[in-house]
Amino acid sequence: INAEYMGIIIFCQKMSWISKVGSNLRELRLIMCQTSSRSQGMRDFVLNNYNKVKDTNENFPFIVRECEDADPLIVARYRFGVERKAYTSNLSSAEVERIVQDFVEQADKVNKQL
Repeated sequence: INAEYMGIIIFCQKMSWISKVGSNLRELRLIMCQTSSRSQGMRDFVLNNYNKVKDTNENFPFIVRECEDADPLIVARYRFGVERKAYTSNLSSAEVERIVQDFVEQADKVNKQL
């Protein structure tokens, strides 16, 4: 498999979760520190993905909260107020994205349990 083909596959996977986030989740909340190194991956994830998510899901509540010395945290809210959380200290942007993608993909399972 050549690099161009792998790039297309990765792009399609990324667009897949981005296009599903608004219908699978009720809210995605990202909490991080503006300056700490342990939040760098989260800040990079927001920088790389926020506009794409909002362009694709205009009314979806993609909430970014910055708080000094906060431990980076992702909170995905599903139907009926059910929330799943993941701490992302010292993770890369790609690792943060994988967690968000997993939260989006788990929506059917989580919502069916209710």
